[in-house]
Amino acid sequence: MDALRRVVVRLVGDPEAEPVSPRVQRLVGGDGQGLGVYRVSGSAHAGDQAQSWSAIVKVLPHNAGQPPDHWCYSAREVLAYRSGLIANLPAGLDSPKYLADETDSVRPSLPLA
Repeated sequence: MDALRRVVVRLVGDPEAEPVSPRVQRLVGGDGQGLGVYRVSGSAHAGDQAQSWSAIVKVLPHNAGQPPDHWCYSAREVLAYRSGLIANLPAGLDSPKYLADETDSVRPSLPLA
């Protein structure tokens, strides 16, 4: 299952959901290498219905061997989500829903051109 489908399945809550006609909008630019923040949206066939969905995708630079405590370590947010720390925030604090992440060795199959 590719990255886009995994995200859509989680968003619409149907393991058989299939994304249809995804659209990509750059929200914040990067350094010209595809890095940045994007809104990816579309619809999904889920059973006999179509459901709309939307997600924010962050494309981060490779960490180039930086340790997690280095000032420019780009995966710090991913590590915080993976640790469960953000899932257990105190009352009154909230965060965006964490849907998935991909490593440098696996390129997401999102049309980020």
